[in-house]
Amino acid sequence: MKCLLALLLFNHLFIEVNSLNILGISTCYTGHITPSSGIFRALSARGHSVEVFVAADCCESKVSKLFSNFSSCFSAPIYEVQALKADSQIEGLFQMQDIFYEKGTRVAFHKTREFLESHHNYDVIVTDYVLLGSYLAAELFKIPVVAHYVGPFSVLLEAEPDEIMSLVYMPETMLPNFVLELIKFATGCIWHYFVSEKIYAEVNQFYDEFPLEPKLRDAGISFGLPFVYYYMFSNFIHMGPPDVFLTNVHFMQYKNNIHHVGYIPDQTCFKPLSSEIEAFVEKADKPVVYLSLGTLFTMEITKLEKLLSDFAAQKKYDIIWSASDFYYNELKAKGIDGGNVLLVTNVAQLSLLMKEKVNVFVTHAGANSVQEGIYSQTPMLVFPGFGDQPANAYQLVQNNLALPLVELSFAEISRKMELILSPEQNAQIRDSLKKSKNIMTSLGGFDKAAEILEQVERGEIKAVDPPPLVNLTRLMYTALFGLTAFFLICVSAVIAFIWFCCCKNRRAKTKTS
Repeated sequence: MKCLLALLLFNHLFIEVNSLNILGISTCYTGHITPSSGIFRALSARGHSVEVFVAADCCESKVSKLFSNFSSCFSAPIYEVQALKADSQIEGLFQMQDIFYEKGTRVAFHKTREFLESHHNYDVIVTDYVLLGSYLAAELFKIPVVAHYVGPFSVLLEAEPDEIMSLVYMPETMLPNFVLELIKFATGCIWHYFVSEKIYAEVNQFYDEFPLEPKLRDAGISFGLPFVYYYMFSNFIHMGPPDVFLTNVHFMQYKNNIHHVGYIPDQTCFKPLSSEIEAFVEKADKPVVYLSLGTLFTMEITKLEKLLSDFAAQKKYDIIWSASDFYYNELKAKGIDGGNVLLVTNVAQLSLLMKEKVNVFVTHAGANSVQEGIYSQTPMLVFPGFGDQPANAYQLVQNNLALPLVELSFAEISRKMELILSPEQNAQIRDSLKKSKNIMTSLGGFDKAAEILEQVERGEIKAVDPPPLVNLTRLMYTALFGLTAFFLICVSAVIAFIWFCCCKNRRAKTKTS
C-alpha cells in the first residue's frame, strides 16, 4: 500500500512539474479556430493548462463549443475582418492586404503585446499563422512560440526550384499557356506589392520601436511573407495532406523549420448531426450531394437564389446545402423548397461526409474541407474562391482527388456529377483519396503538434538555418524588366508597321497623281 501511495504521489508530482502553462492565439474564422482548437485539445489531454486569446466574442460563439477545457478565455479586437465579397479570384487577392498586413501583422502585434504586458507567465505560445504580429509579440517577451497552418505551403528552394503555386485557377480555359503563366506572374506581383512588401515595412517599424531581434531586416527578405518568415526563423507546424499542400513532397526531405503533422480527427471533430439531416440522408434514394462554400467567401445573392431554385426543380440528386450565416437567412426567407434539397447551416461536416450515402462533396477547396474530404474519402467537385483555395483546387485536380467546376451552376454540377459517378472515374478518384489519406494520417495529427510544442518549450527543437530560397524579389524584377522590354518591342513594331503602311500608301497616291 505504501509503495502504491508513493507511486501515485510521484506520478502526481511528475505531472505537476511537467505541466505547462500555454497560451493559444487564434482568429475566430471556422477555418482557423477549428485546427487551433484541435491542438488545444491535444495539449489539454497531455496534462497542460491552456488559456485562449481570440478575437471578438469568439469565446462564447466558437471556443466553448470546440474546446471546453480551457483554463481561461480572453476576447479582444485582435483580428476583426468581415466576410470578403469578391466576384473574381483576382479581386479577392487584393483583399489579402487587409487580412495579412493590416489585421494579421499590425493590429495583432499591438493587441497581443498589450495582452502579454499583463499576462506573460506562459511557458510556450501557439498561434494561428495569419497572426504574424502575435508571433512577433511573443518573441518580444522572450516566450517560446510556434505557429501552425493548414493549407498550401510553397517556397522556392535554390536546390530544387519547384513550380510556384498559382493564386488563380482557371480550369478548362481556352487561354494559351503563356497567358496563364503571365496571370500567375501577375498574381505573384499582387501578393508581393500589396501583402509581402507591406508586412516587411511594418515589421521593420517594429524593429525600430521595440527591442526585437531584426531577423527579417538582417536577412533582407521581403518576399513571400508571412510564410518565408516562418520558414526561415521559426518552428512551424504544417497540417493537412502534404501531397496536396506542397508542390513537391520532396520538400519534406530537407532539414528545415517546417514540421508536417498531417491530420487525424479526434472525437470532437465527429459532432452529432441534426435529426433533420439524419432523416434526409436516411430517406435519400438518389445520389447524395453535399455542398459547402465555406464561411469567408460570399457571392451575389441573386446567383445563389438561382442555384437553389435549380436544385429544388431537379430530380436527379438529393442535395444538402450548408449555407454560410451570411446568406443562409436570406435564402431561407425566399421560401424556395423542394423535397430533394435541404438548406441548412452550421453542419457537422466531417460526420456528414463519413456517411456512406454521401457520394460527392462540392467544395470551395478551403483547407479544412480539403483534409476532411480526403479523410472521409469523398470524391470532390471544386469551385474555389480566393486566397489559398485556387491552389488547393488545382492540386486536388492534379492529384486526381477531384474534378473542377467551371462555374457554380446546376448545369455544370450535373455535367461533372455524371463524370465523377461513372464507375471508372469514381474508382480512380477513390483509390487516389485512399493513398492521400494514408500519407496524411501517418504523420501524427493534433497529438504530434502538441508533442512538437513540448519539445520547443524544452529547447529540444530549435530553429535551424534552412536550405536557401530563390530570391523572388530579384526574379520578379528580372521578369518585369523582360516583360517591359517585350512590350516596348511589340509597341515599336506596331508603330513601325503603321508608319510603313502610311508611307507606302502616301507614295502610292503620289505615283497615281
